[in-house]
Amino acid sequence: DDVEYKKTKHKYDTNSNSTDMPPKQMYVLEISLADYLQTNIKRIHLPMLAKCVTCSIKRRYGCRICNGHLYYESTKIYPVPVNEREVYFQEGGNFLPDYKRPCDLIIYCRDKFNKFYRRIGGYHLYTYVYWDGRDAIFRYIDDTFYTLNVYNQINKNNKNEPCDFANNVMRINHMGLPDYEKNINRRGDLFIRFT
Repeated sequence: DDVEYKKTKHKYDTNSNSTDMPPKQMYVLEISLADYLQTNIKRIHLPMLAKCVTCSIKRRYGCRICNGHLYYESTKIYPVPVNEREVYFQEGGNFLPDYKRPCDLIIYCRDKFNKFYRRIGGYHLYTYVYWDGRDAIFRYIDDTFYTLNVYNQINKNNKNEPCDFANNVMRINHMGLPDYEKNINRRGDLFIRFT
C-alpha cells in the first residue's frame, strides 16, 4: 500500500554557507482521509542521493555500490506518523556534494483533496449528501455505503438530538477520524449536510 507524495523541487533552506551545515530538505506528503482510518504510521519510500561508504575512504572505480562516482541514488523508507503535520528526520535527506553530512529532512503532512469529505479540526469530518426526502445513502471514506433513515430516527426519539434541520445538518457520533495522539479508541464525529 503505497502512499502518494508530492516532491517539491528540491526545496532547501539555504541559511548557511558552511560545508558543515547542509541545507534542510523539505517534502510535502499528501495523505488521504482513508489512510487516517487504516493506520497511524505510514511508511513512504523516497529516492535519496547517498554517499558511498567505501569510496569516501578511498575511491575505487570498480565499486559495485556507486560505480566509482562516490554518490548513488538510494531508496530510503521513512515511518511517518499520520497525525503529525511536520516530521523531522535528522540527516535523513540527500547527501549533497561539498558537505560533510546529509541534509536534514522535513516532511510536511497534509490532507489529500477529497471532493466529498473535509476534515474539521483534528478528528471531525464533514460531508454533504443529496437527499430526496426519504432514505439518505452515502459512501464513507473507506468506500462502504451507509443508509440513513432520517425520519424514523426523529419520530422514535421525538426530538432532534443528532439533527439540526434548520441548517440541514446531521451529526453521527464516533464516525470521524481516530485520535492517534491521545486515545486510539476515541474518534471524532461525522457531520452530514443534506442538499
